[in-house]
Amino acid sequence: MILLPERKAAGGLIKKNMGADLVDLCDGVACIEFHTKMNTLDADVFNMIHDGLDLVEKDFEGLVIGNEADNFSAGANLFLVVMTAQGSQWDALDALVKGLQDSLMRVRYFPRPVVMAPAGLALGGGAEMITSGSRVVAASELYTGFVEIGAGVIPVAAARRK
Repeated sequence: MILLPERKAAGGLIKKNMGADLVDLCDGVACIEFHTKMNTLDADVFNMIHDGLDLVEKDFEGLVIGNEADNFSAGANLFLVVMTAQGSQWDALDALVKGLQDSLMRVRYFPRPVVMAPAGLALGGGAEMITSGSRVVAASELYTGFVEIGAGVIPVAAARRK
C-alpha cells in the first residue's frame, strides 16, 4: 500500500502548485494528486498534468492519477465557469474548456501507461478524466457520472473542437 503523505514526507514530492502535487511513487512510477476544493479541475491541475506527462516521458515508466481524498474529482470548477460566463470573459472560458480537452487528449494518447485510481465521487470532468486513462483501478466505493445537465451546462471535455 502506498500512502501519498508518507511518500511526500520521505522526499518524494517532485513538484507542487496550488492545484496538484507530482509525487515519485518509486519503481519508475509518478503520481499526480489533485488538492483543489473537491478536487475540481482548473488551470493549475491542467498545468500539473502536462508537467507530469513531460517528466514521465523523460524519467519514468508510467503515471498514476489519484489521491487519498474523499473524492477523486467533482469535475470542472463550476463556480469559476459561472463567474467567467457572468463576466462575459468568453476567451477565459474557452481557455478553461480547451485546457481540459487538451489535458484529457494528451493523457488518452500518451505513449506510456496512465492509470486512473478513482474513489468516492468522480463527476463530470472527473468522470471524463477516468475514461482518458490507459487503465482504471477503481475503489469499491466509486460514484461516477455526467451531472452537467443538472447544473445547466453541457459536458464539453470530450467534445470535438474545431
